[in-house]
Amino acid sequence: MINLSPELINQVADLARLELNADDVAKYQQQMQEILQYVERLQELDLTAGTDGSMMATEFVAEREDEVAPSLDIEDILANAPKKVGSAFQVPKIIE
Repeated sequence: MINLSPELINQVADLARLELNADDVAKYQQQMQEILQYVERLQELDLTAGTDGSMMATEFVAEREDEVAPSLDIEDILANAPKKVGSAFQVPKIIE
């Protein structure tokens, strides 16, 4: 069983850019411990029992060969653009 220390919870919170108070740390420590215990229980299950190994995955088969082809003309691409700047689409600014 993995022991989650408050320091580890704070480290994960820092990576996620979360600010936690002491109550939050205790709450998330308990919740994460329960999640890890559940995952450990799932790992004990034999999920392949009674199945044929070939049913587990399919092999990728390409439908066609890759071929080098000319790119579309930039003017054709931008023909229906509501707004354009030079050779690019102009989109509204959404971040202040």
